[in-house]
Order: sequence, then C-alpha cells, then structure tokens
Amino acid sequence: MKKLINHPRDVVREILEGLADTKPGLALVDTENVVLRADLPEARLRPVAGRCK
Repeated sequence: MKKLINHPRDVVREILEGLADTKPGLALVDTENVVLRADLPEARLRPVAGRCK
C-alpha cells in the first residue's frame, strides 16, 4: 500500500516543492521552507517599507 505521507518531517517541504513545480510564478528557497514570487528583483534592489511609532 502506497502512503500519502512518506515521512512526517518532510511533509511541508514536499508540499511546497509540488506547489512551486506546478505554478511557474513561484520559486522555492533552497535552504528554507519558503515560497516567493519568481519575478521579484534581488533583495538589494527592492525598496523596503518601514513604519516608526
């Protein structure tokens, strides 16, 4: 019988890999369980908004 979940520790990573594979506009970060838009410019070129109180 084939399992739906291979190993509980890998579930989140496997889901994110599948999501990134099926949606061309998404990219998966290699070292983290994070999905980003693939068309974002490099971090040093993006403006950052902040709010001070």
